[in-house]
Amino acid sequence: MVRILVVDDDPDIRSAIALALEREGYECVLASSVRAAYEVISETEIDLMILDLYLPGKDGFSVLKEGHPPTQTALPPVLAISGGGPTFTASVGITAARAMGVEETLYKPFSSSELVNAVHRLLKGSDGTV
Repeated sequence: MVRILVVDDDPDIRSAIALALEREGYECVLASSVRAAYEVISETEIDLMILDLYLPGKDGFSVLKEGHPPTQTALPPVLAISGGGPTFTASVGITAARAMGVEETLYKPFSSSELVNAVHRLLKGSDGTV
C-alpha cells in the first residue's frame, strides 16, 4: 500500500487530505510540523509527501533546501501546497517550490479531485501503483 505523509499545521486540512486519499486506498500518516515529519520519515517508509510551504517554526522550504533527514538517503517525491502566509503569497511560494524542483503543486483551497490527480501524477510509474 502506498504511504503518504501529510505535513500541514492546520488539523482540518490534514484530516481533509487524509480522508480524500484514504478513500482512494492510500495510507496516510499525519504531521503538524517539519520536526514531526522528519521523525516520521526516520521511522517509516514514505512513498510521497504532501508538504505545506508555510508552517510555524521551520517551514516547508527548509525541507526542500535541507533535503532528507540524516537517517535517510533521499526525500520522497513532494507535492507542495500553499495558501500563502504572512511573509509570502501563495503564488510566490508555489513559484519558489517549483524553482527548487517540486514537480507538483496545489494552491489552497483545492478540491479532492485536484489533490487525487496530483498524487496520481507523482506516483505514476513508481512501482506501477496508479
